[in-house]
Formats: sequence, structure tokens, C-alpha cells
Amino acid sequence: MSTESMWEKVLTRDAAADGRFVYAVRSTHIYCRPTCPSKRPGRDQVEFFANPKDAEEKGYRACRRCAPKTESRASHVARICRELADEYKNFGPEEIAQHEGIPLRRMNDIFRSVLGVTVREYLASAKLDDFKKKIKASGDVTGSMYEAGFGSSSRLYEKSDAVLGMTPASYGKGGRGATIHFGLRKTSLGHVLAATTAGFAPSVSATILRNSRPLSAKSFTPRKSCATIRRSPPTWTLSPITSPATNS
Repeated sequence: MSTESMWEKVLTRDAAADGRFVYAVRSTHIYCRPTCPSKRPGRDQVEFFANPKDAEEKGYRACRRCAPKTESRASHVARICRELADEYKNFGPEEIAQHEGIPLRRMNDIFRSVLGVTVREYLASAKLDDFKKKIKASGDVTGSMYEAGFGSSSRLYEKSDAVLGMTPASYGKGGRGATIHFGLRKTSLGHVLAATTAGFAPSVSATILRNSRPLSAKSFTPRKSCATIRRSPPTWTLSPITSPATNS
């Protein structure tokens, strides 16, 4: 990352830059994280370091307001996510917050700033992803369900419509018995594909495709899929999509 890019992130207090570098102020002999709330110094007074250790070796002291030696938000979230497979396995949000020594509300704020979801929402998503991996590998709905941490089949089936688009058993068999309708529309962003499963709660998945290959049902059918893939009927249309507005 160039010094110009780092300075821009300091000026905007870019949260995504926390943990990637620190900046030091020559006049105060203090170094800070990019998101420090303190008044911004002049550019000629600033130099950048990859980490707190490098800054301290040059004689700078850590800022007391932003505590740059502490774990960044991104690093904090990444560590918790790793611990879910080990120390925090099967923990709920309250238990994780207790072990981290911070209020759950504060931990939710940290997760939202990094991932855009609360701890509970992340755990639910991770549990479902684990179930999907296990059932694809074994085809055993019950075994995969309990191994992934679902306490009962009702907990899994009540989410299956929205997140799987079919029953867990059908998902484990590659979509056998399910019919997936898709529609395509050419937009300024590229071709947009939207798909939904027939016979389940309304739920549409969409993605932007940036290629020039011919587009057909075969193009979107996974190799091991057993589902019936059909292009949408003429009555099923996609609203026009335009590029996001940009500030001038």
C-alpha cells in the first residue's frame, strides 16, 4: 500500500485499515491506528509503519485514545471465528462475549463493523454452512444435522425454505426432485442471473455474470446437480438494473 493510500485512509478514518498499519506524528512522538478520533496532523508531520513494534523502535509511544497496540476489530473478529471450531465450539453469543470479557452489545457492534452481521447471525450462517458441507459429503440428513449443531430437525427445516430453497434431504441428493427456475437480463453491469426454487417460500438469489459466453440452462447447472433447471416463463421478468450512482 502506498503512503498516499495510507494517508487517505487516515483522513477518512477507514475502519478496514485498522491492523494494516499505524501512523506516527513527529511533533508529539505518538503513533495511532488509522481510525484514531484525535485531530489529524499535517501530512508533513506523519510517517507510517507496518506495525506498533516498528513505530516503537523509532521512539514513538502508543496513543492512549485509540490504543493501537490492542487487537484491531478485523483481527478480533477473525480470531473469534477461528475459535468457533475449537475453544468456542457450540458456544452461544452470550458465552462467547463472556469469554472475551466484553458486553455482548459491544461485540455485536464489532461484528457489524467488520462483517455486517451480529454474532448470532454469523453463528447461524456458519452452522448452516457446516451442515451443507457435511450433507454433501455423506448424504445423511440426521447425522449432518446433529454434527453441525442443530438440536432438532424442526430447527433445521424451519430455515430450509429460505436458505436451501428445498428440503435438506433433496439438497443432500444434489437437488433431486427440485425444480429451479432462472431468468436472465442484460444490464450495464453485465448479465444478471436470478433463480428461485419452485414450490417453496419466495426467495430469489441473484448474481452478476461478466462474460461473453452463450447463456443457457446448461451454463448454470452444476456438474453433480440432480435438480431440474428451467428458464423462466415469459411472465416472470426481471426489473431493469442500472449501475449504482456515483458521487461527482
